[in-house]
Amino acid sequence: MEQAVRRMDRAERRMEKFDRRLEATRKLVEAAREIVARLPQSQKELVKSQNAFLDWLRKRRNGRTELAPTSGD
Repeated sequence: MEQAVRRMDRAERRMEKFDRRLEATRKLVEAAREIVARLPQSQKELVKSQNAFLDWLRKRRNGRTELAPTSGD
């Protein structure tokens, strides 16, 4: 009978360990989903900022010449 109790205790510890790992995995997946959901907006903001910088460079005279326009315009 005592052996059965020990087996049950070990099984409960394994289940608890599995539950902790499962919860940690769930949190990681949830965080990754939030990051991926924000990526398109972050990319749009970056492109907008880069384009503003390139426009500024094109308009600015560097002594004698201007930068040539990029093919993306």
